[in-house]
Amino acid sequence: MKLLTSVLLSLLLASGAWGAGEDGEQTAATNALLDYFNAFISLDAKRIVVHFDEPFMWVSAATSASLATRADAESWLTPLLARLKERGYGRSDWPQLQVKSVNSGLAIASAMFIRYKTNGAELERLGATYVLRKAGDQWKIAVIVLHDPSNVLKLE
Repeated sequence: MKLLTSVLLSLLLASGAWGAGEDGEQTAATNALLDYFNAFISLDAKRIVVHFDEPFMWVSAATSASLATRADAESWLTPLLARLKERGYGRSDWPQLQVKSVNSGLAIASAMFIRYKTNGAELERLGATYVLRKAGDQWKIAVIVLHDPSNVLKLE
C-alpha cells in the first residue's frame, strides 16, 4: 500500500492536481474506464491497449512494467491474457468503482473487480487503482496499480 500511495501521490503532485474536478470530466473519465473494462473481457490485447496512454505503467507487488508504446504494451499483455484464458476466465464484474477528477485532464480511479470462469465460478478478486489522463480529446489509462481488493481507495 505504501508503494501505491507513493506512486499516486508523486503523480498527482507532479501534475499540480489538487483541486476540484469538473463533473463532465469525471463522467468522461468514468466512461473511458468502463470502455476499457468491456474491452478487457474480450481478452484481445489489440482492443485493450487502445485505452492505454503512451507511455503506460503497470505496478503490482510482484512486478512493474513501463511500456513506451501501445505495441510494447500489446506484446507484454498478450501472454498475460493467454494465461488468464488458460485459467478459464470468462468475464469480470466491478462492484466497486470510484472515479475522481483531480484536475482538468487528470483523474484517479479505484476499483474492486471480480473475475469469473466461463462456468460462472469465481476465479479471483482484485483491486486496482488507475491514473487516467486526457490525451487530446480521449481519456487514456497512464498507470494501473494492482492491489488487495480490500484496499480500494475511497475517493470523495
